[in-house]
Amino acid sequence: MISYKERNPVTAKITSKNQVTIPKSIRTALDIKSHDHIIFYTNEQGDVVIKSVDKKKAFWEDVEEQQATYGSIDDKEMTWGEDLEAEDFD
Repeated sequence: MISYKERNPVTAKITSKNQVTIPKSIRTALDIKSHDHIIFYTNEQGDVVIKSVDKKKAFWEDVEEQQATYGSIDDKEMTWGEDLEAEDFD
């Protein structure tokens, strides 16, 4: 078993709004920045694990969500919504 000393522990405080700032050493280790997504889960031993989300995978999940809502940009029937600034040209 790995001791806490070997894991380079850092601490963080939970605010009154139940928020935590992720320490810089952890952000660096996970290669995460502002607005990135992270995953929390518990493993078989009951430890909480934090992982960064694969940025390319997250991007394509966002694209698929947008396509489900608005249609594919390759689709001639894509629903762009009402054009509020439409102009008539001669």
